[in-house]
Amino acid sequence: AMGLKYGGFGYWKDPQTGETKFKTVNDQLVPVEGEETSELAGKGAKDGGDGRPPGQEGLPGNERTAGRGATQQPRGPGAEPGRNIGTAEPGMEQAPKRMRWDPGPDGDHCVDSGQPPGDIPDDAFVKKTNYYQWTAGPDGTNYQNVSYDNIMKAAREQGDQTAQAPPGGMNEGIEGWTDRPTDRNTRVLRRRAQRARGEEPSGPVTQGNERVMLDPAINAEPGGNTRDKKNNVNSFARKAAEIIGARPDKVAPERTKGFDGANTMMNQMLGLRDDGKSTMKKAKKAVDGLKGDHDTVLGNQLASMLAIVRRGKHAGQDTWDAELGKANDMWRKAIDLPNIKNVADAVKKMNTEAKNLVSNPDFDMEMGEELGDGAFGTVGIAANDPNVVIKEGQIGPDELKALHAMRDNPGFPSLVNAEFESPFADTDLLDDIDNRASKIGDIEDWWDPEDESGRPKWVGALGRFAMTKLKGQELAEWSPLEEDYDEDDEGETGMTRVARKIWQLRGQLHRKGISHNDLHGGNIYIDDDGNLSFLDLGMAKDDPLSALAEGLGGIGLKDYMEGDYQLAQEGRWGNMSKAFQDKLSKNLDGVMEMLGDSIDWDGLDEDGVV
Repeated sequence: AMGLKYGGFGYWKDPQTGETKFKTVNDQLVPVEGEETSELAGKGAKDGGDGRPPGQEGLPGNERTAGRGATQQPRGPGAEPGRNIGTAEPGMEQAPKRMRWDPGPDGDHCVDSGQPPGDIPDDAFVKKTNYYQWTAGPDGTNYQNVSYDNIMKAAREQGDQTAQAPPGGMNEGIEGWTDRPTDRNTRVLRRRAQRARGEEPSGPVTQGNERVMLDPAINAEPGGNTRDKKNNVNSFARKAAEIIGARPDKVAPERTKGFDGANTMMNQMLGLRDDGKSTMKKAKKAVDGLKGDHDTVLGNQLASMLAIVRRGKHAGQDTWDAELGKANDMWRKAIDLPNIKNVADAVKKMNTEAKNLVSNPDFDMEMGEELGDGAFGTVGIAANDPNVVIKEGQIGPDELKALHAMRDNPGFPSLVNAEFESPFADTDLLDDIDNRASKIGDIEDWWDPEDESGRPKWVGALGRFAMTKLKGQELAEWSPLEEDYDEDDEGETGMTRVARKIWQLRGQLHRKGISHNDLHGGNIYIDDDGNLSFLDLGMAKDDPLSALAEGLGGIGLKDYMEGDYQLAQEGRWGNMSKAFQDKLSKNLDGVMEMLGDSIDWDGLDEDGVV
């Protein structure tokens, strides 16, 4: 086949003239007769025209649209049905898998090879072909994907054809039939195609067996009809039409016409209605007005459903039921697309605003060595900077506020970069979806930070966050030296100095109106010079009253369990110097006096509560 251009379905062309010269029969090249060449080119023997049905001139790659009376895919004596699909064009023997497609015989992809996708290695060349298991495109190649644009293009072309000419004819490439009881020529074409495939010609066409003109992958089987399996294809077809027109009440008024037009086009393509020329032109104009991110997402959901049905087309009923269940799930998600769109917009806004809170909005967020898992996610060293840690998981709005408030304090981590994957929502919901492939689509009840009235108790957002790495080791693992117990000239030891620094550093956080609420020994670092730093602000609370309560909680209490029980042992009351204890006690007295002066004692109830 070197020097020839593959034309699809086993036919080879002269690259200079474009004429079909050979066809593949039993893996051999056989010359194509002149009359057959004329039919393949779509030219009638008498008039020399191109033979294409009106409205199909624009089909991509539609080089051989057969006119009325043309035969479909002639095959040589002894050839098996489908053997004349053709072999691979030279240099196109391999193709990587895309999505859930398996490599096809022409270097593209197979709809259903009869094997699970994982059983066929990447870049494999599958030589065996079976006409009933391959869906070839109008130019002889296999469809690699089903995009929203392609779906709507097909719908428009079908609408044009319906508006310009009566039903009939056959698109040889996609084998899209429009059978009508009154169309004798169409019945003849169908019977010829059946004989060419080695099948017994069927009887007269009835209205009940009318073939829906659609991509054959959506039909129960080539040559069959969508009404053979009422719980399968037809159910899917109706849902597909619903998706295209999904929730017009939730979109802007100017887009409602677009969805209505798309719904009309899809119903027409699925054979669920038969509109006239003027209606189809209006629908096409409305569809042309569809644009924007929301419409693209809507189409992608439909494309996913199409792919699912393709995979289950030739399987048994159990597989069909399972695949249809997946398709129905896609349908339900597509119906909820307006909500998903709102969530996506919220995430986009959050990521935009987050750039004002970070020190390096262009920092690479790739995680290297993992350090461990916590209650709110995984923490690891940044792949490109050992002085930065990456947190992947949940983060709360108060934690973000604390990081921003203490960004210039060396005793606290600062936020280097942030990438949100979800809006703020109840953390119970986030726990449920944290490991799912698609997070945004699963969040419906998300919290708007500007609406305090609906704020849940625990709020968080999913994402990846880069923070500065603090120096030193955990205080819980720190072992004081012998000299740390010796007093200096001011009566302070190394141990009491650590306790004082814990209280002073925490006081700096409190003065910002923020409490830490999780200062155990694992969340306090100490370096070789005795400097302390706090990390893990996941339990922080942006509440001045909470900060006041945390600051006063352990003052004067020798049994720390009665007061500041979450504080590291090194910061307990008994580990502080006498001078620092006296200072804290004096501060406590001043605070209590201030609170007492501010209370309206006449406003107490019978239980003495303000």
